[in-house]
Amino acid sequence: MYPPNPWKEISPEAIDLISNLLQVKTRKRFTVDKSLSHSWLQDYQTWCDLRRLESEVGQRYLTHQSDDARWEAYRKLHNLEAPPPVPQDAEENLMTFDTP
Repeated sequence: MYPPNPWKEISPEAIDLISNLLQVKTRKRFTVDKSLSHSWLQDYQTWCDLRRLESEVGQRYLTHQSDDARWEAYRKLHNLEAPPPVPQDAEENLMTFDTP
């Protein structure tokens, strides 16, 4: 299903996730929860890469704060480098005006 070029550099875990997301039959297709718990997305380096991208873009939209404590504990346990700081939420950057 996936020709060698450009798929030869894509990991088997990523291909598995893509295949399960592209199922025609909805009962075979991954749900959101199952997708988010897939092994390809449950990787510290992937999380750090997504955080780095969010930092460059200046908005957090790929990772969620509910995962921060888990990955921080993992990082400390394995003595790994910390990811870039979390960008401020877009809501915090909005100016609010009081209306009379």
